Amino acid sequence: MIQAQQEHPLFDDFWKQRQVPLSQIKTPLLTCASWSTQGLHNRGSFEGFKQAASEEKWLYVHGRKEWESYYARENLERQKSFFDFYLKEENNDWKDTPHVIYEVRDQFYKGEFKSASAFPYLTQNIHHCI
Repeated sequence: MIQAQQEHPLFDDFWKQRQVPLSQIKTPLLTCASWSTQGLHNRGSFEGFKQAASEEKWLYVHGRKEWESYYARENLERQKSFFDFYLKEENNDWKDTPHVIYEVRDQFYKGEFKSASAFPYLTQNIHHCI
């Protein structure tokens, strides 16, 4: 792997041949993304969600520390409900879960969670900063 990275430092044909075609993902999908990992994981999380072909997909976006959020009680319960519905075929209230839940941060550990039916949000306003 180190040799491959040295020989192909940019995203060229070598890496494109090894890229997973996200558009072929058709299984139910629960994605947790974070506003707080700019440049690390968030782009992959959002692109994976957008490109997946699944008709049944949910996105949860937070602005807090990743691991703290992933393993918070309410998020573990969210994951359990998703897996129980799809893997155990339990008739729970998972289908009532909004398809997009996102946090709008006000300041450190203060924010409001909102829901939307799609991502990118249908009502978003794009502001170019540069």
